[in-house]
Amino acid sequence: MGNFKVKDHYFDKAKQENYVARSVYKLEEIDQRFKV
Repeated sequence: MGNFKVKDHYFDKAKQENYVARSVYKLEEIDQRFKV
């Protein structure tokens, strides 16, 4: 198994905004949608 790197729009945006992972955007969407 090798390292799997995804470099898409969210990868670039996360790197630009100093986030470690791009999953922060999915978590924000869940937070807004379900008010958690």
